[in-house]
Amino acid sequence: MQLIDVADASAEVGATSARLAKIARIADLLRGAGADDDPKLVTVVVSWLSGELPQRQIGVGWAALRPGAAPAHCHRPAMHPSESTSTRRPGKSAIPAAAGAVARRGDG
Repeated sequence: MQLIDVADASAEVGATSARLAKIARIADLLRGAGADDDPKLVTVVVSWLSGELPQRQIGVGWAALRPGAAPAHCHRPAMHPSESTSTRRPGKSAIPAAAGAVARRGDG
């Protein structure tokens, strides 16, 4: 499953007022996530549709959001849970900070 699949489904659900159409579109998306043989993927897709980030961070800094920032040249990101949300300590990021970034910020 690709992140664009989740974004497209979200846009389609937001664009229709028909309740049964919304239910059918979300069910199709979740069925597709379940077909990828990874039970955690459905949990991740549900959290994205709910507006929650399973790992709290998306890896995009403020500098990438300023005007004139060059777009990244990479393939479309796939939805793949790298860690169960139940194993993460509350308040701690699932993505470790790089030693250089910590030193520059003065956190370490």
